[in-house]
Amino acid sequence: MRFMLTAAQVYLKPIAILLFGCCLSGPLLAVSPSEAASSCVASFAPGIEMLPLSQLQINRPQEFQAALAGVVDLANKLYVEAERRGEEGIFPIRGQDLVRWVQIDSRVGLNQILMNDDKQVIGFAIAVISGPDSVMLEKLGVAEEYQGQRLSRALLHAVAQRTAQIGIPHVQLLVRKGNAKAQAIYEHYGFRNVSPPNSGGNAYGFEARTADLLARTRP
Repeated sequence: MRFMLTAAQVYLKPIAILLFGCCLSGPLLAVSPSEAASSCVASFAPGIEMLPLSQLQINRPQEFQAALAGVVDLANKLYVEAERRGEEGIFPIRGQDLVRWVQIDSRVGLNQILMNDDKQVIGFAIAVISGPDSVMLEKLGVAEEYQGQRLSRALLHAVAQRTAQIGIPHVQLLVRKGNAKAQAIYEHYGFRNVSPPNSGGNAYGFEARTADLLARTRP
């Protein structure tokens, strides 16, 4: 299988996604926008709610823009905290990139957020269809004070569940080369490093079969 589109290709050229027939009106969408938006909704821990961003946009539009800002703020905070510890963590998210990813995903329902009782974003999984047989997990993060509660696992499961529902066999992501901790976690959930030997750049490409990811993240 040919390796993933880069993140830049995904958010700068959404028309490429349309040409694959996998987004917005393509044959993989066997459900309506409202049905896609209602998938994977869960209240799985006291005081924490998980839901697709597409559902929030439809059912709670007054909270939607605040949620987008919350995702950007949390990603940037996680980046700063990791850099302060001398670690290679998640890259910051630019607001324009998040808006573009959300638009691509608006009728698919892959993007998930976690919110606490105060409606603050405390976790997110941002993913888009990146080809006829793959979903790209662009960003995954959980606020430090909520880590250790298997929330990243729950987010991965929600993305895998929706990916399986729309019939896409693989999930892909990029991990910074110096982030050995994240690489080990993803390998535990069935991802494997599929980058060519001595690959350039500052990140490795990882890939998992959707079925394996779904099984390994099941509660």
